[in-house]
Amino acid sequence: MSYKNERSPASHVIYTPPVTLIDRELLRFDWIWAAAGHPHGVFQLRPQDLQGLTGAPLADVVQVL
Repeated sequence: MSYKNERSPASHVIYTPPVTLIDRELLRFDWIWAAAGHPHGVFQLRPQDLQGLTGAPLADVVQVL
């Protein structure tokens, strides 16, 4: 049996991009800290700037008690 020119079963998986949401509660802060996947890749920005950079929609993610 030859596997030459055959596709991997994984090539048939439909890719669904991840969903990114910004919690609306972040807007109550003047400044927030975001991380970029490394301990030294942390930076400060305004919540509105985070939304502008990511294009992520605001959502009610947490319930404030």
